[in-house]
Amino acid sequence: MRGTPSRGVSLRVDVFCHVIDNYGDAAVCWRVARQLAREHAARVTLWIDHLAPLHKIVRGVDAHHDTQEVEGVLLRKWVEPFPPLAEVPDAVLEGFGCRIPDAYVAAMLKKTPLPAWINLEYLSAEQWVETCHGRYSPHAFTSLKKYFYFPGFTAGTGGLIREHGLLTSRRHFRRAAANADAFLRALGVGERDLNSDRVSLFCYPSAPVDSLFSAWCDAHDPVLCLVPEGVAEDTVSAFIRRPVRAGERETRGALTVQVLPMLPQDDYDRLLWSCHLNFVRGEDSFVRAQWAASPFVWHLYPQEVAARHAKLEAFLQRYLAGFPADMHAPIRDFSLSWNGIRPGNITAASWYGVRKLMREWGKCAEEWEETLTARGDFTSDLFEFINALLIQ
Repeated sequence: MRGTPSRGVSLRVDVFCHVIDNYGDAAVCWRVARQLAREHAARVTLWIDHLAPLHKIVRGVDAHHDTQEVEGVLLRKWVEPFPPLAEVPDAVLEGFGCRIPDAYVAAMLKKTPLPAWINLEYLSAEQWVETCHGRYSPHAFTSLKKYFYFPGFTAGTGGLIREHGLLTSRRHFRRAAANADAFLRALGVGERDLNSDRVSLFCYPSAPVDSLFSAWCDAHDPVLCLVPEGVAEDTVSAFIRRPVRAGERETRGALTVQVLPMLPQDDYDRLLWSCHLNFVRGEDSFVRAQWAASPFVWHLYPQEVAARHAKLEAFLQRYLAGFPADMHAPIRDFSLSWNGIRPGNITAASWYGVRKLMREWGKCAEEWEETLTARGDFTSDLFEFINALLIQ
């Protein structure tokens, strides 16, 4: 019997994050840490090797302070050699297989009872995830066990990260179109552009943004593309014909491109809620787009084509299952082209093929969100999983 913390004593959790793709790893680990602290009264320390990404997406984070507390989470910069620990936590969460320091593992071995050690895994809709979720692997040289915890879309996984009150906030925001208009005006969007097809764009550098822009220039209806500073920078710079800075704006044909600053997480949610279509990437923005209950196109993290194809098809198979049959091919074809899996550029015809589905797509996206909501939320399930391990 390992034993849980005494009654009245909060669970102590350390989260480790090694930043790889700039924002995604930091965003996911931060969300888990914040939700554990805010909703489950855990005492959480987030060890992260680069604070700059969090500074851009979380209000109150200072990239120049190695130790600080923000929204109930103690942030500490992960440096080597790792500093001596004053206290070993009840649970250690390793973000996306980052290798925690040997000195830290040695400290874990000295704690009685041993802490729960959990690897937070990447999100995938592939079926094999269910066979690995919640399983453990014994440490090669110690008595520690590392458990693998997968987010996912089925009851056999941990679900998706969703804070309490998120969906209520979204529904309240959307009760009146004036809320989205006011939010976009505050970002510098002009009055005339509010009546355009509003699209947010967040993608990796490999996305065919140049052909997408060309298709939008030739579109029948005006398109407003809102792109964060630093995303698709070469293509955006070529389009606006000057260096990319937040606030820059250019119109050509039917397309207006406007550059936004990198938004804090809560404002990014509002951006997704304000747009008719969202292009998202990786994991964090991909999940937020699903909670937005709006049409979206996913750009997968760059891998070899076969791996990306398998992951995309696994998701689309689940996502499109409840859509009318005539919507499957246009959405799938556009997604494959956007991810470089299908040869050929994005064209005005392929854009029109998805645009004409937008109203019905929005209804289906709302039904998909309801399915996900019924599954529960990742962090709450994780909290219960940790407690179950601690009483074994």
